[in-house]
Amino acid sequence: MAGVLVTLLSGSAFFKGWRAGEAEWAYVQIPDNYNYKKAFDTAVDVLSENYEMATVDKDERYVCTAWLFFRNAFGGEDKNSRSRVTLKFSRDGKRIAVKTEVQILISHHWKDGYIEEMNLQMCEKIKSALDNDF
Repeated sequence: MAGVLVTLLSGSAFFKGWRAGEAEWAYVQIPDNYNYKKAFDTAVDVLSENYEMATVDKDERYVCTAWLFFRNAFGGEDKNSRSRVTLKFSRDGKRIAVKTEVQILISHHWKDGYIEEMNLQMCEKIKSALDNDF
């Protein structure tokens, strides 16, 4: 199975940074001039630019997008790779935990993984939106 995985991954620039396993959480500090409601709404707006929402629960401080298929070089959906983003807001309203998961389809089964750079980019987009909103 490992040989098949290496062959599949080496053929695509997209999979260059893909790693099998569970994605780790990264964190975005919420500026002091934000209240929780404003930070929540801003972060959801950022996610909504590219993703459909699967779960948005302001009371539980939790957001999870639906799975989104990646695009191939021709602009069509690549049904063999997909991503989703999960946000968890701290109870004190001072930070957002961000996790971007990336799955690839191997032998009719989704393999869990992540691309660290994607998660860092998502954190940067959220941080930028929070910093530039005022």
